[in-house]
This record gives sequence, structure tokens and C-alpha cells, in this order.
Amino acid sequence: MFHTLVENAVTHGARPSAPVQLSLTGARRGAYTRYVFDAPLGDAPQIRRAEGAGTRYIRARLRESFGAQWTFTAGAVEGVWRTEIELPARSP
Repeated sequence: MFHTLVENAVTHGARPSAPVQLSLTGARRGAYTRYVFDAPLGDAPQIRRAEGAGTRYIRARLRESFGAQWTFTAGAVEGVWRTEIELPARSP
């Protein structure tokens, strides 16, 4: 999933010939782990009305691996494209 997020960030959000800054954080919250991935918006962010292939792939992998026990949100926030994924925490 994270590979797909990075690929989408570089393909759709990065400005040509500019460095790409990405951020991934994860934190356990009770029985779940929450991941937050921030990527550049690019010069002219578009309102996404339909899910692209990358988003459909991520949702399919989440369903395959976690059934209905996950959340996935993505959108423009605070000058970045933010994706948040929450999954059941795995025991160490």
C-alpha cells in the first residue's frame, strides 16, 4: 500500500524537477494502528471525483487483508495531500 502511495505522490503530486518531500507516521491507538501519509499537492491540485487505480488497489488490499476492520481517507488538507489508514494493531 505504501509503495502505491509513494508512486501516486511522485506521479500525480510532485512538481517537475522539484524535490519531493513525503511524510509517513504511524501510531498505535488502542486496538488499531493509524498511519498518516502526506505528499505534495502539486501546482494545480484537482478535486478528485472518482477513485483512481491506485486508490482502488489500496482499498482492495485492505478488504483482502482486514475485511471490514479498516478506514481509509484521502484529501487535501493543510497544503498537502493527506492519506490516513487505520488498521487493527498486530501483536508484537
